[in-house]
Amino acid sequence: MFATAPSVVPLIKAGQLNAIAVSSKKRISAMPDLPTLNELGVDIATGAWFGLFAPTGTNPEIVKKLNETVVSILEEPMIRQKLLSLGADPITMNVSEFTKFVRNDYAMWAPIVKASGAKPE
Repeated sequence: MFATAPSVVPLIKAGQLNAIAVSSKKRISAMPDLPTLNELGVDIATGAWFGLFAPTGTNPEIVKKLNETVVSILEEPMIRQKLLSLGADPITMNVSEFTKFVRNDYAMWAPIVKASGAKPE
């Protein structure tokens, strides 16, 4: 199965699941001995990500302040260490970087979803 690292790393560490590899481009810090799929010869590199969104038309100053607040929280050593221990490698971006990231991710996955014939239900 494919799952987000934070949802399975505790189970793997407890011996309740056996991990084969991670699908991300690089190994995760919570399990540095676990190879990537690319390292095993499977040509794929993808992963789950989490982001904070606001409704279209939200005042740009509010969006900027929310972004700065979230970035400062994720840079707190205790928060960062907890996330890392769960297999979540926090990456922070400013608003324009995140907008570009989301657009690129959409551009990558949109043709795949369209080709699959999947429809929202």
